[in-house]
Amino acid sequence: MPCRWRQSQGFGLSVVGVDSTGLVDPDDVRRAIRPDTILISIVQANNEVGTIQPLAEISRIARQAGIPLHTDAAQAVGKIRTRVDELGVDLLSLAGYKFGRFNTQEELNQAAAEVVSAVGKAG
Repeated sequence: MPCRWRQSQGFGLSVVGVDSTGLVDPDDVRRAIRPDTILISIVQANNEVGTIQPLAEISRIARQAGIPLHTDAAQAVGKIRTRVDELGVDLLSLAGYKFGRFNTQEELNQAAAEVVSAVGKAG
């Protein structure tokens, strides 16, 4: 895990727990913010239990604190609506190999266009 590696290099790391359904409580995120926090990173959707995180709410917390918000959307793109302008994220990670799950080029183009269009509007 890159965060644990950074921690071994002297960076601080705050890990926020989840409830029994895998949901992050935005208030826990707010409480975990420290004066030296430089990034908040949360997975958009869990592929094992299906939990979708409240990123729009967490993004408001991050913005109020002046901290960039990153989400790993690899499990979400093409399955649920994933628009950076609606999520309020500053950084969004995708996994190229996940794009192989689309049945047609049209499905891939539609999913990619939705993300790219949202990026243009958010920027």
